[in-house]
Amino acid sequence: MRKTLYIIGIVLVLVITGCVLAHRPIPSPSDSGEKLATQIEQSINKKAWDQTGIITWNFAGAEHIWDKSRELHSYTRGNNTILHSLAGKGGIHFKKGKVQDTPQRWIQKAYNAWINDSFWLNPLVKFHDEGVELKTMTYDGEQVLTVHFASGGNTPGDTYMWFVDEHFRPKMWRMWVSIIPIGGTSISWEGWTQISTGAWISTQHKVGPVNLELSDVRGAKHWREIFDKDPFAALVQKYNLQLPSNDIP
Repeated sequence: MRKTLYIIGIVLVLVITGCVLAHRPIPSPSDSGEKLATQIEQSINKKAWDQTGIITWNFAGAEHIWDKSRELHSYTRGNNTILHSLAGKGGIHFKKGKVQDTPQRWIQKAYNAWINDSFWLNPLVKFHDEGVELKTMTYDGEQVLTVHFASGGNTPGDTYMWFVDEHFRPKMWRMWVSIIPIGGTSISWEGWTQISTGAWISTQHKVGPVNLELSDVRGAKHWREIFDKDPFAALVQKYNLQLPSNDIP
């Protein structure tokens, strides 16, 4: 998420929105956050997310199709579309519908965009990733969950503090991340929408005057529920990718 956080960092430094943005020291909670983390996962129906085979969304000027079941990703920005395997099994770069000869730079660009934009899509399902530390404490009079990424990802060492409503659904987070100089910056999590599998996704994030929006969010168990044709057919055919058993014609 480094690119988007960099943009937010510039906004926070250059724009004053009628209040003083004070740096907050990073907290040091000691109590286990497992119970609250589980309650948050239940509030957004993580089980339904785990059963979601494919999801599409637009964010920061890019269009994404993520086939979770096959570990494939499509990234479109402007005239460029990249189909690639998240398991590192190759990719194809199209420009104006024509295959390009040197796709590697664009494949890396698409992968970096997936890392960033899929985190904004649903970071709430990463609580139990390797290297994640979950703690809880009372902060500003509310019980909060702190999620510390001790290792892994693009920005190890980052910490996020989740504030939840009465149903344990997140309403905002505070961030202590390396790319933003102001510790404890708050961003809202709102505009919750439920995809067809039952999982809940937040589509609106406000930070000062900036609104970060995810649009055209759709999810399903199988690509056939969204598309008439397999959006990854060219990639599957070129690299003879092995399909899950339920995807073989």
